[in-house]
Amino acid sequence: MDGLTEPVTRAVELGASTKDVDDLLALQAKPDSKSGKARDLILDMLVVLVLAGLDTTRGQLGYLFRHLADNPDDRHRLAAEPALIPSAVQEALRLYTIIFGDGRKVTRETDFHGWAMLASCYLALGEQAKVREAAKKMVSEAQKAVQQDPSNGAALGILAGGYAILGEVEKTREWIDRALLIDPDNLTMRYNFACILAANLQDKEAALKMLATTLSRSGTFQVMVADTDTDFDSIRDDPRFQKMIADAKKRHGIKDDPVAATPAPNAAAN
Repeated sequence: MDGLTEPVTRAVELGASTKDVDDLLALQAKPDSKSGKARDLILDMLVVLVLAGLDTTRGQLGYLFRHLADNPDDRHRLAAEPALIPSAVQEALRLYTIIFGDGRKVTRETDFHGWAMLASCYLALGEQAKVREAAKKMVSEAQKAVQQDPSNGAALGILAGGYAILGEVEKTREWIDRALLIDPDNLTMRYNFACILAANLQDKEAALKMLATTLSRSGTFQVMVADTDTDFDSIRDDPRFQKMIADAKKRHGIKDDPVAATPAPNAAAN
């Protein structure tokens, strides 16, 4: 254990004396006068971060190596074109996200939120019949919640999502409109509606309009999510989408990754 804690200890000591904080390690090592974090507590926190990073990195590398073993064309292309490796790694992180291995698993329904999570799980597994069954329960359970509280914005949003999965276009639009009348400042709901309009309804104009009103007020995290969200693949090449993402990044000081524009291997993108 000393071999692990020794470099972390040195980092704590260095971070505590560093004026310009520009990374997580140095930031955590800074003395906190408000919370009074002791040196040992800081050391324990950083050791946990190191161990957690090792675990997730190991798991993610396993997925990547398995993909390359099962897809020799991708492996050969990366060997021939090493400049593609950074974007291939990014695509692998999206395609084989570690959250499916270590994230929460829905084992039973709870309320309309639970059915929405279950629909997402079935969608990730490619079980379309179960997706539809979960969507039906999303609608029925959310309707019960709305009957009890007509101002329940979360339930209204789930209703729209359930109808979208079921292909009920007019009902989806109806519940989107009702939800926005009741909770117009709910940015998370607006973002989800933009996803529904783009991915489920294939309504590019409505999706762009909804997303524009969302990103103009969204925080950094939401902007970064929107930049890579596959629900927006249908509008990703639209200059208006590209401009609103660029404007939002500029507003938050988000710098583009220089390798992001490099095409990823074909098989990894599918």
